[in-house]
Amino acid sequence: MPVDLIEANLIVYDPANKRIQGYTASKSVNLNLFTRPETAFWKSDRLLKTASYPLAQFQFVTNRKLFKLQAGDLFNFSYTNWGITNMICRVVKISEKELGSEEIDVVALEDVDYISSTIATSEITPPTSQWDTPTDSLGDLTALTVVEPPYLIAGGDYVKMLPLAAMRTGGEVGYEVYQSIDSGTSYSKIDTVTAFNPFGVLLNSYDVTPDIDKRVGLTVYFTSGDEGVIGNITMSELFGTLNMAILGETEWITFQTISLVSDTTYKLEGVHRGFAGTEKTYHPPGTTFFFVGDNFRQLITFGDEPTGATRLYKFLPISSGATLDIALVDNPVTYTFTGFARKPYPVHDFRSNDSNLYSKYTGDNVLTWAPRYRGIGAGMGIPTSVTDASPTHEGFFRVRVYAHTTKTGTQTLVRTTSGLTTYTWTYDSTMNTADNGSLSPFLTFAVTNYRTDGSIEYESISRIILVTKG
Repeated sequence: MPVDLIEANLIVYDPANKRIQGYTASKSVNLNLFTRPETAFWKSDRLLKTASYPLAQFQFVTNRKLFKLQAGDLFNFSYTNWGITNMICRVVKISEKELGSEEIDVVALEDVDYISSTIATSEITPPTSQWDTPTDSLGDLTALTVVEPPYLIAGGDYVKMLPLAAMRTGGEVGYEVYQSIDSGTSYSKIDTVTAFNPFGVLLNSYDVTPDIDKRVGLTVYFTSGDEGVIGNITMSELFGTLNMAILGETEWITFQTISLVSDTTYKLEGVHRGFAGTEKTYHPPGTTFFFVGDNFRQLITFGDEPTGATRLYKFLPISSGATLDIALVDNPVTYTFTGFARKPYPVHDFRSNDSNLYSKYTGDNVLTWAPRYRGIGAGMGIPTSVTDASPTHEGFFRVRVYAHTTKTGTQTLVRTTSGLTTYTWTYDSTMNTADNGSLSPFLTFAVTNYRTDGSIEYESISRIILVTKG
């Protein structure tokens, strides 16, 4: 009989161990036939508790008349010499001492489900813990936002929502997402999210760098307390989604290594900028950082959320025993959908007169560019590669021409040409003179790729080049 198995990945944390050691040691277990996240989390938490707690184990000799329990049974154990009173233990093993004897050896183990909350004292004073014990008390989440995943992450031409939130107290196990379509008058639950995102802010500015930044990197101050789950990856994995993050809610990146600087400050290096067709931009100090690597993102799919629609969202944190009342959530997130996954990728290798840096002109400006196509490698492989497939582009191209009298002066849009299906267009001297009276001292060209879906136009990010007369 065929068996339909769906693989899912769940994570439980040992925060105290992570804080003391400064890193996280991971272990994978297979939980066959677990079909609900709640039961898988329960089992994973039990395995973690069993592995990390120093359970008391002891052995004693008795006889069948005094000790009638069987392996697996529970009993209370007290021993005044060690100050133990009513410690709940489970019989692990019973063996006969000798064939002709009534004595039996009993092996018992402190039961993990009944671990005492009291702390035994001794002449040795333990060191002060560095861990702030998580609490089941709930408060309004403060580090949260909503973004639309790009085509690569959305899995196609779909408008989806990616909620992002960081733990606040450490005791949360997830949060419920409520949506309002009437400007906050009413809310309805649309999903339950069990993935929290390690969160921080940039300590320093992060300038525009090469697509693969191997020399600068970025420094992040984490505030969510769970950054220890992030690890290093190989260079080949840099082009996947294992170590993926979002800077300032706009630029998606991946990074290869993370190293401790001090306390909760880390340096991230080997950064792939402008990942999945997003725009590589300058980020000032204080820019938000959400980690959205594998197992740290949970997409919410709608029937077809219309582009341009504005929605309000409230995240209700969940602890092991309660869910925060929606009336106590004071900071709803407002988001207007743009259909980001439906936008074409920006073009590459934009040139004027075969130059993409310090371009000059004396007459005509022959513009050329390399197209990219979603779904056939663009956004995933080598960032500077040109897509070689059929068809080689989607939709049309649009060129905008801006004139200005000084290099940094006010730019005036003088011409827009749309509907281009080739990868070149010439702004000749006749057009230049007609638009500006004479050849403009400075010209800025912007090219975009656009497509239509129904009555809605989706336009890519612009690629820009500055050209100087001379």
